[in-house]
Amino acid sequence: MRAHPARRPATRVLLGVVAAVGCSDVPPAGPGRPAIDAALPVVALGPAAGPPAAVWPATAASLAVSTSGSTARSSRVVVTVEELTALSGSVLPFPRLTINEAGQVAGAGELPAGRHAFLWSRTAGVTDLGTLGGFESEAADVNARAQVVGTSDAPTQRPDAPFRRRAFLWQAGSGMRDLGTLPGYEESEAHGVNDSAQVVGFTGLACDVPGECRPPHAFLWKDGAGMTDLGTLPGGLDSYAYAVNNAGQVVGFTAAGPPPDSNVARAFLWERGRGMVSLGTLGGLFSLATGINDAGQVVGSSSIETEPVELDRAFLWERGRGMVDLGTLPGDEVSGASAINNAGQVVGNSLRTVSLGEGEFIVETRPALWQPGGGVVALPLLAGDVEGSATDINDAGQAVGVSGDPDFGGRPVLWTIRPVAEGAPSVDRLAAAVLPPGNRTGLTGVWLRVRLRDPGDAGPWDWAIDWGEGPPTTLRGLKRSGEFAFLRAALYTTPGPHTITVTATDPGGLTSAVATTVAP
Repeated sequence: MRAHPARRPATRVLLGVVAAVGCSDVPPAGPGRPAIDAALPVVALGPAAGPPAAVWPATAASLAVSTSGSTARSSRVVVTVEELTALSGSVLPFPRLTINEAGQVAGAGELPAGRHAFLWSRTAGVTDLGTLGGFESEAADVNARAQVVGTSDAPTQRPDAPFRRRAFLWQAGSGMRDLGTLPGYEESEAHGVNDSAQVVGFTGLACDVPGECRPPHAFLWKDGAGMTDLGTLPGGLDSYAYAVNNAGQVVGFTAAGPPPDSNVARAFLWERGRGMVSLGTLGGLFSLATGINDAGQVVGSSSIETEPVELDRAFLWERGRGMVDLGTLPGDEVSGASAINNAGQVVGNSLRTVSLGEGEFIVETRPALWQPGGGVVALPLLAGDVEGSATDINDAGQAVGVSGDPDFGGRPVLWTIRPVAEGAPSVDRLAAAVLPPGNRTGLTGVWLRVRLRDPGDAGPWDWAIDWGEGPPTTLRGLKRSGEFAFLRAALYTTPGPHTITVTATDPGGLTSAVATTVAP
């Protein structure tokens, strides 16, 4: 059983909407004493409410994005998470879910007919893609035409090895097609497909003499042309391809050479006419490329030089810029990128170490989103979960993965990433009144009218109110906007006037200018 860090329950904030009262109950307006708009909703701050406990703003983040020259602006997103209940309970351990531009999801699951590849959509539900005649299959990628690639068991004519793993291409109407292997090989795996149905993966298990097997090689498959051997980096032994973009550029990794370099791996980019080039590393011995978009931006993971052991980091590689460390979520040391869309959004995972005491610890995986230009935010998880994994993202800002222990399947989820309009919130129209006990409004305390405007942002907002006497009020996660009022139950104990200052902070971390008013 995995340990979960202790959670501190957030203090409840009382949100009371006060019924409208007649105009005769409203104190008369005058200098320092505004008329109370009785129709305004009121957020009541009771004596015991106090500031709620801090909560992680899992639905949004503030991320810096580079624009022309040295100018920077704030690019903010709000992320929602949804469980794909039609797939829950069926997703296999070590899952890789993938999504296309239409929001169709492919993967592998425990379906009624067995451990099979599937394609899911909201309209058609779950489609079992079957196998190549064996017992199991798994999907690795799906393109905009709903063509799915992956790997399946396929029967052989050898009694000592009745099944081999073969790369497949599936499409509606024609089913699953065996893509074969490179000459001299017996097995193949498919891991990526573009919208032209070009497929990439690698072949393996070619043993001319027992114990002496031919190293795996990356391939590019095209209908009518079959498989092209992509070779290796100079001096390399083997190669593995994992993604291909619509320009036919392929990424993966290759071993750098024989001992003592056999433990060294390099991410590669392959292009027709140019062949395979190394993308380097972040300073360590390893780099693995797992995703590429149509602009040729490449993501993956690379080790960095640290002591006493090397740590892996998510990277972004661009021509002319090279490889950049994308970093980790706050407090983490290890990360890896899985996929990148044409908007430059990257998804992957960040790992943290959680101590169990007495020298024991566990490593938890958290799904992460990197925005263009820098910045990382944790993708929210389903209630009760503390870890998960993100594996793919489409151009519409929909990402897929699992919430829960990735090693045991977790619950399949869809994240929707929505941009939020630029600009900090504004707070204005402040007015305050002191309402002693027994006044005709029926309210008691310090009444404060505010107006919050934040176009395009759905909140919630954090508020900081300094009443000019006593402890400031901090409210987190308040979803109300527009014009409303706060009512602090505690009256002033010293003569006025009292200067009140207010700020509001949106989910992107942008804070309004300070608004000020005076209470008599």
